[in-house]
This record gives sequence, structure tokens and C-alpha cells, in this order.
Amino acid sequence: MLGSNLGTFSFASSTASSEFSEDISLPDESQLKGMEQNNGAGDSCAGVPDKTKLIVNYIPQFATEEDLAQIFAPMGNIESIKIMRDYKTGYSYGFGFVKFFKEEDAAKAINMLNGYNFRNKRLKVSYSRPPGTDMKDSNLYITNLPKDVTEQDVENLFKEYGEIVQRTVLKDKHTGMPRGVAFVRVSRFTCKFNAV
Repeated sequence: MLGSNLGTFSFASSTASSEFSEDISLPDESQLKGMEQNNGAGDSCAGVPDKTKLIVNYIPQFATEEDLAQIFAPMGNIESIKIMRDYKTGYSYGFGFVKFFKEEDAAKAINMLNGYNFRNKRLKVSYSRPPGTDMKDSNLYITNLPKDVTEQDVENLFKEYGEIVQRTVLKDKHTGMPRGVAFVRVSRFTCKFNAV
């Protein structure tokens, strides 16, 4: 499934790799074998988000684990990569998982690669949630925000109500200015949230 010849893909040009300042090597063959054995789904059933495990959405149909390794390896050492596919047909569901050894590498990958344009698709990179985690009311849609709001402003506004997993301020695609709308996903709400 995963080969060691990762540098042969056309998108892996020196221009793309120069975006990242750290010199981090690609996974070696022993690490790649470990990636094959991991099924990619949430590893922890403890209900606590694994800060090393990312879910990647909007993966192009014919992308491979090797393609994702080329994109994510500059962020840090990767423990496993898995694109979710139909068992019988091999059809990609368009999402997968990347697990790093270190939390700071996963956080760096979210900051650097969320929205990354890959084969005419924008990857959505965020923390993976453990299986069985209650998703009810965890993703908030916020409107009527000031037109100069930043993602940090949104985080400051909601951080007292629970751990923020992801926050996104929608921007006008022509001007790049905030549209006054945001999404906030929290891990768990505190009791304070009921008062909002």
C-alpha cells in the first residue's frame, strides 16, 4: 500500500516543500509498515480527543496515502496515514486520518495545512474525535459578528464554555474580508454554556 518512493509525485516540487522552514525527513520503510496496519479510525475510546490524530476531509478521489505523506511529513514525524475506502471497490470516501507522534506537530499541521489546495480541492484538517463521542451541539454557527472579527476574537469569546477544537471565520472569496459568520467546534461544553 505505501511505498518508499514518495518523491516521484508531480505535486511534490521543490517549490511546495520550500514553504516549510523545518527540515523533516519523510517516513522510513519501517514507519510506513506501521501506517499500513493502522485502520485510521479513532484509536482511543476513552472519550478524550487525541491531539496527535487529525481527520483530513475533501481528499481528492484518486489521492493515495503516499500523496498525503508528501504533504504532511514536513510538519513532523508521522505515525500513521489512512484514507478511508470502500472495502470491496476501493472507492475513496474523500476523508482520512493522519496521526503524528507529537501533539505540537499535529497542531502545526492544522495551522499550516487547513485549507491547503491539493488537486483543485481545499483540504480541511482538524483534530479527529474519538469514536462514539457525542457530537450533539458541538458545532456552533455564529452570525451577526462584526465585519473585522478574527479567529482569535471568536476563540476568546467562546473558550470559557469548553475546549475549542476548531474555529473558522468565513471570509468573502473576492475581498478576503470576514463575512460576519463563524463556526466553532468544541470538545465538551462546560455547565456555563447552558446560560448562553
